[in-house]
Amino acid sequence: MAFELNFEELRSTINEIAAEWEAGRTDFITMSERERLLLLGYTPGPIDPSLEESERTARRTSRPSVPPRTKRSGARRLTT
Repeated sequence: MAFELNFEELRSTINEIAAEWEAGRTDFITMSERERLLLLGYTPGPIDPSLEESERTARRTSRPSVPPRTKRSGARRLTT
């Protein structure tokens, strides 16, 4: 996996599209290719679920991203 980053080109593109984001260096840039793959990849162990199974479980058990409407006003409110 080639990992090359031209900050000036990236900054120029960010400015062109008026994005509210600032490009900068992070620890990720200094990592070796192996370290990046370990950080970004998923390799299940012998007793771990597959990636697909883990994603299905996460979808089934995750909370909705939009709070439900309240009965009184119909407004969306975040409750815990």
